[in-house]
Amino acid sequence: MEIRKLPESFGKLKSLVHLNLSSCGANGIPGVLHNHTKLQHLNLSYCKVAEQGLLEVIDKLIELRYLCLSGCFSYVPSVTVFDILDRISTLPNLEHLNLAHNYSIEAISDSIQNLRKLDTLDLSHCMSLKKLPRNMADMNNLKLLIVDECNDLDMSTLPINKSLIPLPTFMVHAIEGEQSSNLILLKDVNPRTP
Repeated sequence: MEIRKLPESFGKLKSLVHLNLSSCGANGIPGVLHNHTKLQHLNLSYCKVAEQGLLEVIDKLIELRYLCLSGCFSYVPSVTVFDILDRISTLPNLEHLNLAHNYSIEAISDSIQNLRKLDTLDLSHCMSLKKLPRNMADMNNLKLLIVDECNDLDMSTLPINKSLIPLPTFMVHAIEGEQSSNLILLKDVNPRTP
């Protein structure tokens, strides 16, 4: 069953920290988030979000650590998506950003560098994405960049820093009848130590 409207009483849950509204159809969802400034985990994947409402509320969610907007902007003009991504870059505590399956994303704003705590950025299946900002290489906390199925992405623009592990697709396999595999490709990767 698809959620079309949240009850007015939903706005009274001011201490809410985890909210999953994935695959909902309510256009007014961003508006109900105005009172939820304590949210740390927000999943709006495949929601039909009202872009203007999201622009108005996103910078008020300063406690967010996890934000999933996968599949939200497939048919939104790329200029609007760029504005939303620019606004997301003001979130001081964001650690995980999932923008997968958004066909409208052509570019990522240079302001992404403002996300000092960002650890994981998932851009998989953003098929119109052409390049990434070079300043992403200065994001010391960024450890995981997922760019699987970003067919238009110029791989020479991938930001490389010593702690980043870009993950297009890595298949571990043994060649049938032989004693070798592609695990040797991981020899220079240093895993994080706790």
